[in-house]
This record gives sequence, structure tokens and C-alpha cells, in this order.
Amino acid sequence: GTFGAFLSIGNGAYPLSVAELGMQELARPSISLALEQHYGQAIPAAEAEALRHTLLTQLDRVILARDVALRDLNEAEEAGGKAPEWQRKGELVLAYGSHLPEGSASLTATDYDGEEIEIKLNPELDWRENATRYFERAKRAKGRLGVVREQLARLGDDREMLLGLRAKIEDEVRLDKLSDLQALAKERKWLHQQLLPTKKKEERPFEGHRVRELLAPGNWTVLYGENAEANEYLLLRVAKPNDWWLHVRGNTSAHVVILTRGNPEKVQRETIEYAALVAVKNSTSKHGGYVPVDYTLRRYVRKPKGGPKGTAVYTHEKTVHVEGK
Repeated sequence: GTFGAFLSIGNGAYPLSVAELGMQELARPSISLALEQHYGQAIPAAEAEALRHTLLTQLDRVILARDVALRDLNEAEEAGGKAPEWQRKGELVLAYGSHLPEGSASLTATDYDGEEIEIKLNPELDWRENATRYFERAKRAKGRLGVVREQLARLGDDREMLLGLRAKIEDEVRLDKLSDLQALAKERKWLHQQLLPTKKKEERPFEGHRVRELLAPGNWTVLYGENAEANEYLLLRVAKPNDWWLHVRGNTSAHVVILTRGNPEKVQRETIEYAALVAVKNSTSKHGGYVPVDYTLRRYVRKPKGGPKGTAVYTHEKTVHVEGK
């Protein structure tokens, strides 16, 4: 064939006709122009595909994190729904437990409906302590129920928006439109999250420690520990130097961390107060009127040498007062 310049869109630029190969072609004045036009289309298309893949991967991680959090919240809501049952069991242990032999592992009683019920007991505790255990369990479940349901609604809405954005990204091929969707994801703080799910789906986040994740006003992620081991793990292994760290002043409470993605100055007062309330609700001061909560950057918090798990000392703190309920 005669040498020339041919552009086959989506395939390349050629010095010979490719029509006989079944490829559509456009004649061009020169091979350099054909090459320029080919790469002018191919490079943005490749960039768009790379951006699309990156965005989908990042959003899938965030969606998985939301799924884990929602599963935990559903379990907490289910436990909260059992508060009346645990309250009733505590009352029955008080009513019938005084005649139990020491070390009993169960109690058979007649409930308020006249039905016989067997109540499990801790044989290492006496009947009064077992009743108190049921009452505390009921109070704890009931107290968390409001927060749990608020979080279920907030995270559920957030997950729906994530899925909607993911569907738009999956269907989009234009680089400029994908860049706009990337900007929207950044605005919603869905990209560059510090926490990523583990590679194995069967593994629990936070290496099995009882660290809980909440979505705070302003779409900031708030984490808190449910016991001393989780508090220590959160402080030493998860929190970054510019994350906010909160603790009830002068009392036992959960360690609470606001993930700031390196921008602590952008965290609003509303988010600080929300995280402070989380600290109070997970403390021995949760029923104590207005409670002082200290907050400082993680860089100013350390574990004292030889101190028990979950202990911390800190400087540069500010204080916010929130009402314990």
C-alpha cells in the first residue's frame, strides 16, 4: 500500500491504511498529526481510567468500614432492646435469690406472666451482686440506645450517598467529570482516610481490640475504646500526632480520638462537643451534671512509664463542659 497518515480512533496512528483489517480510519495530512491526535485522546482516557480505578478502590474501603460499623451498631441496638428483659431478671433475682445456696449458677423463678423462667447467675457472685449485674447491664444498654439509633441513621444515610457516588464513578469515562466526583468525595471526607480495613475480611478491625467508630457532625470520624486495652491501643497505635484526644478530667473514662487527617484546626466546636459527650457517656461521670472534658492533640499525650494499661498524662489541654445524662 501507499504510505500516508491514518488515525484509527481508539487504536492508534498508522503510516498505512488499516481499512482492510476492518478498522475505521481517518486520513490525516501527516503521521505526526495523526500521532498527536491519537495521544491527545489516549492519554486523557488512560488518566480517566486510572483515576476511576483509584476512586472506586478508595470508596470500597470506606463502604466496607461503614458496613463493619453498621453491623456493630445493629448488634448494640439489639442488645439495647433487651434492657427490659435484663431489668426484669434483676428484679426476679432480688425477689427470689435470698434463699439460693452459695455458688449457684442459675435461679428458677416465676416471672410476672406466671411463667417459669431460668436465670443464669455468676457463681462467683452472691445473689445481690448478680441482681446488680443485671440492673447495670440494662441501664448500660438503655443508655446507649439513643446514641446507637442516631448513629445507625447517620451512617446509613452516609452509606447510601457513598453507594450513589460509587455508581456515578463506575459509569463515568470523562476525566473532567471524574475529577469533579473526586472533589465531591474529598469534600465529604471519604478519601485519604487513616483507617483501612484489614486485608482478610474475616479479621476484625483494630486487630480485635474493642475500639468503636462513630460518625460525628461535620462527617469527622470519632473513635473510642471500650476497655483499658482498647484505650491503650487507640492511643499508641491508631491516633496520629495531629488527631484530637479527649478524656474526662480527673476521672475514669474512655479515650476518645477525632481523626483530623492532619487538619486539627478544621474540626468544628460542634464535633469537639460531640466527642466530649462520647467520653462522658463512657465514663464513671455519665450521670453527673456538667462534666469537664479535656482535649489536646495526641502529640501532647503519653503513657507514664510503668503505668497501668489505659493510663495517660497530657499537657496543652483545653476544657469543654458537657452535660452527663
